[in-house]
Amino acid sequence: MSVIIGSARVDESGKYSGGKPGDQKQGPKPDYNGEVSRQQFYIHKLGWVILRPKDKKHAKAIAKAMAQACDNPHMGYSQSNRYGVLKNGTASQVDTNCDCSLLVRVCVKEGTGKDPGDFTTANEASKLMATGLFDKLEYQKGITLHEGDILVTKTKGHTVIVIEGEPYKTIEQLVKEVKAGLWGTGIDRQNRLSAAGYDYAAIRAAINREASVQHVDKQGIELIKQFEKCKLKAYQLAGEQYYTIGYGHYGADVLPNMTISQERADELLKIDLQKFENYVKKYVTEIVLTQPRMNALTSYTYNRGPKGIQQLSQNCHSVKEYADGIVKYWGTAERYKDALIKRRKKEREVFLGK
Repeated sequence: MSVIIGSARVDESGKYSGGKPGDQKQGPKPDYNGEVSRQQFYIHKLGWVILRPKDKKHAKAIAKAMAQACDNPHMGYSQSNRYGVLKNGTASQVDTNCDCSLLVRVCVKEGTGKDPGDFTTANEASKLMATGLFDKLEYQKGITLHEGDILVTKTKGHTVIVIEGEPYKTIEQLVKEVKAGLWGTGIDRQNRLSAAGYDYAAIRAAINREASVQHVDKQGIELIKQFEKCKLKAYQLAGEQYYTIGYGHYGADVLPNMTISQERADELLKIDLQKFENYVKKYVTEIVLTQPRMNALTSYTYNRGPKGIQQLSQNCHSVKEYADGIVKYWGTAERYKDALIKRRKKEREVFLGK
């Protein structure tokens, strides 16, 4: 797909100042001939810097404002009378003028609802970045340009907005392409995806979810049984609201003096496992859940609950950090600390596949 940009370019006499209000060179819509008009993307001799809207709705609205200005016969060019567009807008119904930077300012204002303030191409990048609405990228040959991208020269010169760019791909499409090796590996892959305007963390999380194991296996079940033990008669720990039975099954459904069979204890364990597996999958998104990791983290969560795995995931972002964090964030019940540390160390071993 060809990339189409729009900008305020030059007045009817090929000059930068003194032009009459209104576009004296307006062509048929979509306009490629006028003082303010579209053209095919080109690489400027001064080089481009890209200001990419963080919000895709903003990007679409910014591009729409520029397209409106390009097709508006009332929009002419003159640096000496550039502020007309600020007063009248890109849909002006009276003949007015602008220059390239003032037009970009107004497109941003109309597209985001936030006026970045006055600037020229010399300080445009810093002014737009100060709004908090944009990411800044240096243009390199082959980089993907998207609708609403704002390009400004590295030094004082010119600025344009991408009206028609490459469409953003879905997460599902990107996952397939990454797995096929189309985006490279390691930091190169991260840089290329980020440069193309994609959220690398979201793509990585989606890949991890696809690769992740969904359930604990026999080893994971035995790990939990080892530490939970099995009691077929209900009991209540000091300070707890409800009773516990089986392999640590706890809740309002466990009544005083209740007894169950071994088969029912195993059934309750399977039911509880689904709940704690889901907590693990919800909170652990930055590492792939291999079978040993799923086993260990489900055991950890079975014991510490959703707040425990949430604490672990908030403080750990790599495999090593998770392995160390299992023991570091052992729990809070001081009276059971020795027993809990013993369990955490075993879970760490399982996590590491030992």
